[in-house]
Amino acid sequence: MGLLDSIKSGTKNAINRTEEEMGTMKLRNSISNLRDDNERRYAEMGKKYFQNHKDPYPEFKSEMDVACKAISDNLKKIEDLEKEMEEYRQAHRDEREANRQAAAAADEKKE
Repeated sequence: MGLLDSIKSGTKNAINRTEEEMGTMKLRNSISNLRDDNERRYAEMGKKYFQNHKDPYPEFKSEMDVACKAISDNLKKIEDLEKEMEEYRQAHRDEREANRQAAAAADEKKE
């Protein structure tokens, strides 16, 4: 029976690891999209700054305020997603460790 418990634990941990990787990949993708959005906004801000320098226009400040707010919001979302990803990964690690300990405890009972 110890071998069966070990196989069950290994299977649970393999599934857990796959779930962790898939969830982590989704979070990383979201973070990457936010960073890409920020890069586009930075480039747009630079272009508008140059246009305003050459030929000042009244909407410049409000456009910069909107862009800065969007970038700040994205940075906060990135921070939150990175924290969520670490918590998510830790929860999966804890679950795998609990599976290993349960299998080891089952083996000890049988001996």
